[in-house]
Amino acid sequence: MWRYLALFGILCSFAFNPPQHASAQPAIQTRATINETPNGLQIEWQAAKAVRPFAVLVADAWQFQPTLQALSLDHQNINQLADLPAPIIVLREGRFRGQRLVVLQPQTTFNQQAITQATVSVSNAQLLNDPHRLIDQPFQLTQSVPSPQSGQGWRVVVNQAGMQQLTGASLEQAGINLATLERYSLQLWYKNQQLAIEEQGTLDGSFDRNDAIWFYQPSVGDRWNTTSSVWLKIGVAHSSPKIQQISIDPTGLPTSNQAYQTSTWYAPKIYDSLQAGNDGDHWFSADLKAGPDLNPITQQIWLTSTLPLATGPSTVTLSGIVYTSAVTSVAITSSQRINLNLNSGIFTKSAQLAPSQNLQLAIASTQQISGISLDRLVWQRPVLLNANYQSFQWQALRKANYQISNQPNQAVSYNVSNPWQPQRMQFQNNTLAANPGDYLLVNPTNLPQPSIQASATVNWATPAKTIYLAPKQWHSLVQPLINRRQQQGWQPLLVDVQAIYDRWSSGNVDPLAIRDFMRYLASTWPQAPQSLVLVGDGTIDPLNYLGRNNPNMIPPLPAYTDPWLGEIACDTCFVQLDGANPLDDPMPDLQIGRLPAKTSTEVSNLINKINAYENAPADLRWRSRQVYIADNYKTANGQADYAGDFAALSDIMLSYQPSQLDIQRIYYDPWRKTNNGLPQTDPWRITSADQARQKTFEQLNQGAAVVTYVGHSHQYQWAITDLSNNQPYLLSLYDSDRLQNSPALPMILEMTCLTSAFQTPAWSGTSLDERLVLQPQGGAIATWGSAGLGVAHGHDLLNAGWWQRMWSNPSQTPIGTGVLAGLLHLFSDGGCCQDSLQSSILLGDPNILLQHQERQAIYLPAIIK
Repeated sequence: MWRYLALFGILCSFAFNPPQHASAQPAIQTRATINETPNGLQIEWQAAKAVRPFAVLVADAWQFQPTLQALSLDHQNINQLADLPAPIIVLREGRFRGQRLVVLQPQTTFNQQAITQATVSVSNAQLLNDPHRLIDQPFQLTQSVPSPQSGQGWRVVVNQAGMQQLTGASLEQAGINLATLERYSLQLWYKNQQLAIEEQGTLDGSFDRNDAIWFYQPSVGDRWNTTSSVWLKIGVAHSSPKIQQISIDPTGLPTSNQAYQTSTWYAPKIYDSLQAGNDGDHWFSADLKAGPDLNPITQQIWLTSTLPLATGPSTVTLSGIVYTSAVTSVAITSSQRINLNLNSGIFTKSAQLAPSQNLQLAIASTQQISGISLDRLVWQRPVLLNANYQSFQWQALRKANYQISNQPNQAVSYNVSNPWQPQRMQFQNNTLAANPGDYLLVNPTNLPQPSIQASATVNWATPAKTIYLAPKQWHSLVQPLINRRQQQGWQPLLVDVQAIYDRWSSGNVDPLAIRDFMRYLASTWPQAPQSLVLVGDGTIDPLNYLGRNNPNMIPPLPAYTDPWLGEIACDTCFVQLDGANPLDDPMPDLQIGRLPAKTSTEVSNLINKINAYENAPADLRWRSRQVYIADNYKTANGQADYAGDFAALSDIMLSYQPSQLDIQRIYYDPWRKTNNGLPQTDPWRITSADQARQKTFEQLNQGAAVVTYVGHSHQYQWAITDLSNNQPYLLSLYDSDRLQNSPALPMILEMTCLTSAFQTPAWSGTSLDERLVLQPQGGAIATWGSAGLGVAHGHDLLNAGWWQRMWSNPSQTPIGTGVLAGLLHLFSDGGCCQDSLQSSILLGDPNILLQHQERQAIYLPAIIK
């Protein structure tokens, strides 16, 4: 949550105390002995230590029914041991490229007794010894997926809610031939909802420039859009339904010139990643706090209406979240004061007040700290039905004859209680007989006229191995990279992101439309694509509520996946293709990367940077060079970091490397002693924060094939070193701007938190990893980091899976394949930390071939005289 962003940065960087399973010290685990049998698997283990989980491939209809063949227990009843249901359990399951994966976990306890030895058989299961081999298997997605809007279409952009008018002249200007227009083959869609329409002026049997189509749009904008787009199709078999005209018998009904009008106050300026309101979007309008040592915060709200106020009570409805545990009382003050008592959690609560032009909200005085994130306030007030010759919307709370004065000429009224199927109402002498519901009075001479934009015809029938998704205005800049990928055999497809919005979300920006697009390709092409490249930066604040002015070229897909932060950017969710919801399954099915450009200049620089890297001459001085950088485990006074020993974890990762490499290490270590208190003599352990920072920069500026950082961080720097120093970090955001190491550009593996949180609204416009990738003269060719808060959180397994794949075919393995292998390894072998599957972010082109190789040693014969 951005109101606590600085606090979270400090927590992640300096004093973060994660759960024990997040420690940088991987637990020592043994492997079960697993033998394949004609019917499945036989698993044997001794439980002197924790036993590692393992993954199996099973059929969709498979059921877990283990058979216990032998079991030895420590028969002493040990009460503190868990009463687990079976000696072996399903730890988790998921799908990868359509195949069902199940992870099984042998147990160390059963019925509150310690297992000393066990043998279990599991039928119809195939051991997955080498998870990353699944990356090369065919895709088997069999589920139904959303289909795109087909054929020619037009995007109708609505700026103002209410009845809309599409004139024949505007349709003609958008390229629609009125002479051949079949009125009965026209449809309007808002996302998945077909809209009812009303024709104006077509009684002569034709549709010309002076005729019009009316439709109703109940609201405008959402989390991603300031406008609402409607999709117009022509030439379909069935037209949109027509708005029907109805009348209500006025006989015997009471007469009234009063009704009600509803308005909403919503002024979002607070983002809370941990909490979502009733609308699910995590944005709130006010933060009200009170407590013994806090000055109460008051929110003043001015109430407006388009109609004159009448006598009678108003209804005020508050919605939001009480984020403290105590029962909270909110005082609402106008011409009177009432209190609303609210329990912890999401709330929507109403109260009646005397009519007023403004309200004041505050938490009533309390002896406990209380806090509310206020989402919005809706008020319904009694009004006089005096139209003042304008359009307006109102509510009838009872069945009556409603007299409306000062109506516009030729005014028309609609019942819009069902906004997708309005009903035209019949007036009699300025009186409308109406049931309870929502109504709209329309001035036909002053209707909003949305803009109409033709959408390009698309052809996505030809399969491609890789998809590059970019705004249309950048396509010419990306084309040189597309040409290069074509020469490399990738069969690339360059797609306009707006075309996806047009076909899957009626032209509205929606990250889920991108996922629907990828699901559609995977299910309809004979061979699914291998990778997706998002060309463009994105932000969690696309409507600029916070005033940071960060562009949203390709939006993040926000998902509530981080155990500590809650909602984060989940780029892997774009390519998790199983199930209607991206969180239905944890594993991405394709490679994905993001080129985080905000401007055309940055796009050009990135394309040139990739080209220079891939065309660089073979230079073993940097291609065989790896750099390992680690944060400190202990402070200068010996206080240990609860997150674990980062240097030890770095050494584990280093052990995955072959011997013929130039390995450089920089371990910041102000303690520089062993756990036994003996001096550490390793030359790469550096006690001085200044020297560690300087050497970090020097090593990056020298260039390398791969750089690995292990430690604390936040969005804008690696580590917090010496707080008495004015540069208390190993690498900062703006250090990236000084790097001049091109074309010796490393792939940076960041086994840390938040450095890849590109979605963060920032005055600087970038996170640390974005800046490393965007630096045109140096920095990194790509970074693999986290958008979440986990420190050393499953990173040993991510790193192991990465290197297992990357060394399988050096210089011929795309970096995206290595990332996918790392994620598969964590899923299949990890005992914890599965949220890292969805917080993992690759900033860079996943199709880049990593330029790394071992040094070549030449052995000369010895000559002895």
